Amino acid sequence: MFGFFFRGEKLSPEQHAAKLIARVQARRPGVQIRYVAAETLLRIEEVPVRKIFLENMYKDFLRAPQHERDAVLDRQAAVCAQAPEVPQMEGSYENHIRPKLVPVVRSRAYAAMLQHMDPSRYSEGIDMTDIKVPILPGRPLGEDRTVHVVLDTQHAMTQVSEEQLQTWGRSFEDVLADAVQNLRNATIPKWEPMEGGFFQAAWRDSYDCSRLLLPEVFTPLNLTGCAVAVVASREDLYVADEHDAAAQLAMLRFAGARLEENNRWQAGSLIVLQADGTWTPYKATEPTVRQAEANLRNLLMHREYANQKEGMDRLHAAAGKDLFVASFMAYRTQENDVFSMCTFSQGVEALLPKTDKVIFLATGLDGKPITPPMATVPWEIAQAIAGHLLTPVAMYPPRFHVREFPSGVVAERLRAAAQQQG
Repeated sequence: MFGFFFRGEKLSPEQHAAKLIARVQARRPGVQIRYVAAETLLRIEEVPVRKIFLENMYKDFLRAPQHERDAVLDRQAAVCAQAPEVPQMEGSYENHIRPKLVPVVRSRAYAAMLQHMDPSRYSEGIDMTDIKVPILPGRPLGEDRTVHVVLDTQHAMTQVSEEQLQTWGRSFEDVLADAVQNLRNATIPKWEPMEGGFFQAAWRDSYDCSRLLLPEVFTPLNLTGCAVAVVASREDLYVADEHDAAAQLAMLRFAGARLEENNRWQAGSLIVLQADGTWTPYKATEPTVRQAEANLRNLLMHREYANQKEGMDRLHAAAGKDLFVASFMAYRTQENDVFSMCTFSQGVEALLPKTDKVIFLATGLDGKPITPPMATVPWEIAQAIAGHLLTPVAMYPPRFHVREFPSGVVAERLRAAAQQQG
């Protein structure tokens, strides 16, 4: 959907992969590696085969200033040269584990994706029968983000699993408290005022977003009201005053433009800092701010739903399950706003994404869709009239299981509502 920002010479993905392979082989002479361009990954030919996807590494490399690229390649090679580090309980928790703990904020969709990850995508040559995806505990932050804990080691950040908590004899909340204290001990306020009246976090240490868990760092901003924040990608944290709609609008537009520079997207919703130090969803009163937030959310959810659909389609195909996973379709208007739609088709059992509007497609005797559609209405109206046909499924991003198409009085009410909408 987007290009991205880069500094200096722009190497191709193949050129970046070649440089990376050379560095890995310098660390591990004789190791066999090949680049698979069609999937943008490295295959490390050992037992088991390891597959390392390079899209994020490539963009990190391009985004780095020219004088830092050598160090970036070295760090990437160190990660590729060894299996992912899973620290074990060696020595005491207090002395060996606790100092490495740091909190991280991730999109809720990313966390859900990790819990349903297919291990065979990343490894070959081992029996996957008994391979279990680790449970990664977390805490909600607003509507579409979660807080987790990682072990920050020399070459990698490894997310703490439920199994590790049991090994350490600690609860998630206990470990999170230790991680937050580590971050607090290493933090002094660093903010940059931005054109438009909002502020940008300026730590630039991969934990800017984690400072959402340190409410005291927002005090020096001297806002007249509560802090309103957006975290559209992991590297970006922006804050505006709840009483300054113009700053909120500038912040959202800037965050959207920054998506072209970032490859680790988060979530597009606004959150507000409460007096007790917690963040809750923010309901903007200014229509332009609400639309800008909707634009950002639709851009990010377009990708999140696409990733979810890809994984679910793969699982359904493997299980021989005939269940259609409907697409989250995002469109730009002439005013450059972004809105989303999905289709509810007659005769198709499906999982619908939650979108701005729903298109109800009736079919003729030949099984083909009848045009124009029976009705096109906002999601809220579709749910109010035909909500009994939309069964929520326990997943994120949210989906709704549909088996039966609206008929009779329900269909007439949808047609009337569509006509009222114009």
